[in-house]
Amino acid sequence: MSSVEIGKPATSSYPIDRERTANHRFVGTKDHSSLHPFLKLPVEMRLAIYQQCTILTLLILTHTCHQFYTEINSQGRIVPRSLGFRPFINTRPFTPHPTLPFGSVPLTLPMMMRWDQLEGVLEVDTFNNVYGRANYDPKSKWCCERCYRVKFTCEFTVDFSGNGREFLPYCSDCGVTV
Repeated sequence: MSSVEIGKPATSSYPIDRERTANHRFVGTKDHSSLHPFLKLPVEMRLAIYQQCTILTLLILTHTCHQFYTEINSQGRIVPRSLGFRPFINTRPFTPHPTLPFGSVPLTLPMMMRWDQLEGVLEVDTFNNVYGRANYDPKSKWCCERCYRVKFTCEFTVDFSGNGREFLPYCSDCGVTV
């Protein structure tokens, strides 16, 4: 990341698609800079910060406010270059997003599942506290504490040997058996 000196404009080696950002950053939104001091930073600086984020941090930011959602998802280079990202294989027909530039694919939980790898135990704990549900609903999501991948809870081992059933934090792909 490039350094920033007081009184000089921020520079970044990160290529910025200024037209996409200028045309789409305020679509359907109010100016939230009074609520979020981070939004008072120049867009170039925010984009440089986003490029240092992990895939989970970007997902959480996109769920924070519409401005973050639009900036992160309208720049086609931010998500693919984030730590933990793995190429997504889309099995569904492409549907254009109504508020993003044509061709933008927004970062979502289904996009992350089974492909992306979180960056360590702290991120696994964060994901499981924010999005995970350690229950037996087949559509619930959980992140494996061994391979750091997000999966459905039905892909995890359940221990029936004790009094009742215990949800184990490792997915069945990791070879944990009871």
